[in-house]
Amino acid sequence: MKISTKVRYATRAMLELARQGGPTPVLIETIAKNQDLSKKYLETLLNTLKNNGMVKSVRGKGGGYRLNADPEQITVRDIYVAIEGPHAVVECIGGEEMCMRSDICATQELWSEITVALLDILEQHTLADLVRRTDEKQRHFHNMYYI
Repeated sequence: MKISTKVRYATRAMLELARQGGPTPVLIETIAKNQDLSKKYLETLLNTLKNNGMVKSVRGKGGGYRLNADPEQITVRDIYVAIEGPHAVVECIGGEEMCMRSDICATQELWSEITVALLDILEQHTLADLVRRTDEKQRHFHNMYYI
């Protein structure tokens, strides 16, 4: 199973917003540069996150994007579901309206179990956790000496 590029990049963008922190909006150019992401692709992701209430866009001078909640309150699951939807592992587990075979399909329970497990793991990690991990990795990286 793969986590999509959209989810990975959206998580990196959200992490950048959490690291820049606070009520001050962050320019999309800054996010793109710091996370080595395409500005055009990032615009699409941030728009999706905005439409799902995860970020707020601020227009005008001093504008940009900012988180719509505290990083301690935003889980990676929230980002995943905003980008992929609640049944992202396979669409057919969404019930009869998603799959005409749902009444007789033996694999649907398996896909549902996998989805629940994945979402449970993603729920355990907040943006604040990722900020702490990033800060720790950067401290460790800066303390390395090469000869």
